[in-house]
Amino acid sequence: MQQSRPFVSVEFRVTSLLTIQKSSTIQVHATLILRRYYSGSGVSNWRPVFRASRPWNHRPSPRRFSQSVPVIGLLSVETRELSATVCFSKHDNPRDPSHIVQDCKIAINLKYPEARSMLTPVIVGTIKSLRTPSDSLYFNPVQVYANFMGNYVYSKLDESKTMCDGGNGEFSQEIGVYKGANVCSVLMKFYELQVLWDADCNSSRCGPFTEMASDADPWLQKLAIDLMDCDDTTGHMNGFLVLSSWRVINTSPVTVDSVLAFEGSWSSSSGQLCLVACHYSGNYSGEDCSIQIHVQFPLTLTLQQRLVLLGHVASLKNSSDPRYFKPFALQASSVIPSIQQVQPLLNLVYNYTRLDQVEECTRGTAGDNKTAQEGKYPGVSNFIDLSFLAQFKNQKQIKRAFVRPLTVGSSFVQAAVQPAELLPLVTSSKSNVSFSISLDGQPDEHSASESWHPEISAEGIYDTNSGKLCLIGCRMVDIPQKGFKDRKDCEILIKIQYPPSDPALSEKHPLSGTILSLRNNTDPLHFEPMEVSTSNLLYSIQARDALWRKDFEIFLSMITLSIMVIVVILQFMYSRRHPEALPYMSLLMLVILTLGHMIPLVLNFEAIFSGNTQKTPLVLSGGWIEVKEVIIRIMTMALFLLQLRLLQLAWTARHSRLTQEGIQIELSERKVLKVCLPLYLLGAILACFLQWLLSYSALEAHFLWKAMQVAWWAFLKGYTGLVVDFFLLPQVVANFLWGVQEKPLSRIFYGGMTGLRSLPHLYDAYRTYKFIPQYSGDYFYATPESDFFSLIWDIFIPCVGLLLALAIFLQQKFGGRCIIPSKWRGNPTYQKISPPTA
Repeated sequence: MQQSRPFVSVEFRVTSLLTIQKSSTIQVHATLILRRYYSGSGVSNWRPVFRASRPWNHRPSPRRFSQSVPVIGLLSVETRELSATVCFSKHDNPRDPSHIVQDCKIAINLKYPEARSMLTPVIVGTIKSLRTPSDSLYFNPVQVYANFMGNYVYSKLDESKTMCDGGNGEFSQEIGVYKGANVCSVLMKFYELQVLWDADCNSSRCGPFTEMASDADPWLQKLAIDLMDCDDTTGHMNGFLVLSSWRVINTSPVTVDSVLAFEGSWSSSSGQLCLVACHYSGNYSGEDCSIQIHVQFPLTLTLQQRLVLLGHVASLKNSSDPRYFKPFALQASSVIPSIQQVQPLLNLVYNYTRLDQVEECTRGTAGDNKTAQEGKYPGVSNFIDLSFLAQFKNQKQIKRAFVRPLTVGSSFVQAAVQPAELLPLVTSSKSNVSFSISLDGQPDEHSASESWHPEISAEGIYDTNSGKLCLIGCRMVDIPQKGFKDRKDCEILIKIQYPPSDPALSEKHPLSGTILSLRNNTDPLHFEPMEVSTSNLLYSIQARDALWRKDFEIFLSMITLSIMVIVVILQFMYSRRHPEALPYMSLLMLVILTLGHMIPLVLNFEAIFSGNTQKTPLVLSGGWIEVKEVIIRIMTMALFLLQLRLLQLAWTARHSRLTQEGIQIELSERKVLKVCLPLYLLGAILACFLQWLLSYSALEAHFLWKAMQVAWWAFLKGYTGLVVDFFLLPQVVANFLWGVQEKPLSRIFYGGMTGLRSLPHLYDAYRTYKFIPQYSGDYFYATPESDFFSLIWDIFIPCVGLLLALAIFLQQKFGGRCIIPSKWRGNPTYQKISPPTA
């Protein structure tokens, strides 16, 4: 299994202990459980190194191998070593996995430390084979490491306190740092720390880890905090730091070399967290504990300083020592979530420093004023409206980004409980704002060996009258430059034009913008202008309208299905009063209606079993909409069963009349099929041609068809809905071919069903001009996937349905062939025969 690089965890469960008399050994009865997790099995990106039970706190993946082995061993009280020999089930032939043999020549040795400290923090063990290397069942020794639970014994506190006495850290008096007593509460908010290596170091000198992922993006490497014990009363803490990389974490097991054990103390006088760390080469001898870590929590944020945690890791070794590495920095891995977590604890403030560079940008032009008069734009009180998912694009690269505000005025928007709290801050149409832009994309391969940092900070001015946002951006770069302060490029101009809040105007004026580099073209940090666009911007007022629309559509579906059930029940009652007319109902018409209600049920079960349970933000309404959806499915099932019962009654009645009452004319459904099937085939060909024509036409797609390049499967589903809309066509053909003089359908049935089938198209014609077109995929009633919905179809289908209902009315009143001139009607194809008299 080396090609899949599994990660193996070991769980050792002690079941009983037996003291041996006159001996310093203890007999241990236990169970050894081995679990193997394979890469790509859906595990989380980050995993703790040590766990008491299992390495991941989640539901086990299907790609997991587990084996339990009973262990009976001896534990020496003096040496604290446990030795045992166990039996494993193994595959002796990789080509034949079904052949399993017992291997009882396997030795286990575990070494328990006397006390838990930074020098001896774990249990060390080996699992090795007692066979010769030439044996097919032989394997190389396996190292086992486990967290040792117990009271921690500090050994480096004096050294850490001396570190804190050396100065006040990296920040100036203007920025300030946290000096409170609740440092544990603050530190617990951080899940992992971003690693920022020295700009000009090589892979062997970047850090203490010898197995660093050299192919991983430097912006994606983290130090995760694991099993930290912290005491606010004394300020003492200990734990582990684990190196990980997002790109390789799922394919590389955690190794001992990627772990730092630390302990230290918090100095409230200087506002520093001073830690001493030990790195181990695999034997946990504690030989390299010359690593120092300083951590501080800034209280003032600016364009260039967006960190709420900053730390430095340095080695005290001589530069000639092979274990020496160049100092590197630690910082909060994600700006917005970190600020959101620690804002109530630190009382952060924001200081704007570059607003003078964007004042000219927000003044606008005459064309902008004209656009501003057409509609309103989102205000700063609803800061969620200013957030959007965007695409940054130029000729060389495409990047996806999440743009969201950080502050409005002096308030952190994520820290506000309600948007209304920001209303008193708005004194004019222009507001000072700061933003955070999270990028998701690969480094630019076309210019300068440069990679974009996942986070771009920005600040500027937003004008609520024109919807224009102008920002100065600041990004970190991986190119060392002379005189380049803090490796930041803060010469970026970002212009965003928000669309109006009116749905009709937002379709004409979508969000647009540009990202420009203010540097010269010869500067290595210069980049080509990038266009900003998005296709899923949804304001809060539009989201409320969409939620109201969805709820209304569900209610409309429930009313429609309820009326359909009543209409079918009334048809049952009509057929009981007129049993002689029941055989003349078209079976093809009833089959179409039955399948029309069965297909939505089948497609719904298909969606359930496909595992597509993702919900859009528009349907997250506390579960009430989901309850209504279940009710609609139940009503659809009831309607399907009623239609199926009506089909059975018509089939039974026709067969009974033909065999028992001796009607001379055969009410053949084959004649109806011979006429209807060519009509359906011709209609499908015309619809397919229309779909192909619209897909490659320069005309606006929503004029005839809302979705461009519709999949053929979706087209077939839409055409099926069209066939159901014209469900009366087989009955009209049957009445004509059979020359029916009876009235097989009640007026409430064919009139009501025609109206109910036309109602979705009438509603769609209204919905097109009322709601946001780009969110049509979230429609519940009159969904484009189940029928043809557009301006022309919404007019054509109800008109044809009305003509078919009118034809049924005339046929049942004047005869089946009344729709053609009398000279072409011919003789009736059947006549009733009176029953013989006694």
